[in-house]
Amino acid sequence: RCAVSFIVVFLINVLVLGGTSWAEHEKTGKVVAAEKLLPRIEKLYSRDLHYILSKADEAVTNDVTEENLDRIYQALEYHYYLENQDRILELSNQMKQVAQALNKSSFVRMAAVYRAYCLALEGKYKEAIVSLENQLQQALNQKDFLTVVTIYDALAALVPFQEEYYVALQYADQASRLLSKAPYQDRLRLHLYYTLTYIYTELGDLERALDFATLVLDIVEETGLYSDISTIAYNIVIVLQDEKEYDLSRR
Repeated sequence: RCAVSFIVVFLINVLVLGGTSWAEHEKTGKVVAAEKLLPRIEKLYSRDLHYILSKADEAVTNDVTEENLDRIYQALEYHYYLENQDRILELSNQMKQVAQALNKSSFVRMAAVYRAYCLALEGKYKEAIVSLENQLQQALNQKDFLTVVTIYDALAALVPFQEEYYVALQYADQASRLLSKAPYQDRLRLHLYYTLTYIYTELGDLERALDFATLVLDIVEETGLYSDISTIAYNIVIVLQDEKEYDLSRR
């Protein structure tokens, strides 16, 4: 009994008087998960959009061909990630012209989606949301699932600015349910998971944010697609700082 008491007193002296609690010695699950992502992010920095952006822009020509339409869409998607309003407007106008000439109605609608999103970049969130919701019904009527999924994703990214985070999750869920019916599934899924990383970070559900950040990195590794890796890294830093892992967050 004396021996047990001695051990208890010894542990109290080490943990309490030493100024460090047992809980402080243990890393939380969120910190462990975030720490595992750091080397993956470092390895994937070459897949960040900034490394491909100028090349994607240079690939766009004035050709009225399906190949050039796809290049316009790819460049537009990159600028959409980065919210480069001027370039989004330029490319969406070009997309509309080429798509109309090729009778590609889905891409005509997609051009309108990107232009509507630019309203939000001007701070006109309500106007952008109303425009996207109107376009959504038209796309649903045409069973244009590329446009439908893109709109749901865009709405999920925008309604949090009106403090409607759970509505955002509902939009994201709708996008997820329809992904299998859309073309460009990997690209759409990658952006949707990127959006969900942002939403859950804003909600303070950092465990779920890490889950979707992990899925973003998984897709980038598996497909070779590019994403906004810098922003994913920023979200992980938020998790580490929330857990008071300041040294780790500066890596």
